[in-house]
Amino acid sequence: MQPLAIEIYDAFMRGESIGAIAKKNKMDKGQVRRIVNRVVEERSVGTEVLHELQGQEADKERRVQGD
Repeated sequence: MQPLAIEIYDAFMRGESIGAIAKKNKMDKGQVRRIVNRVVEERSVGTEVLHELQGQEADKERRVQGD
C-alpha cells in the first residue's frame, strides 16, 4: 500500500468526509472511494492470511524434551 492511500484511509476512519479528503488531496470523490475500498480489501486479505498462518502454526506438534 502506498503512504497516500493509508493516509486517506486513516482520515476516512477518523470521520473526515469523502468530499473533504478529495478536496484536500485534489482528487475526485470517486478516486477517494476507490482508494478507501482498496485499502479495506488489502487489509482484510492480510488479516485472513495472518489468521491462517497462526492456525497452521498452532496445528504443528510440539515436542517437549524431558529431563
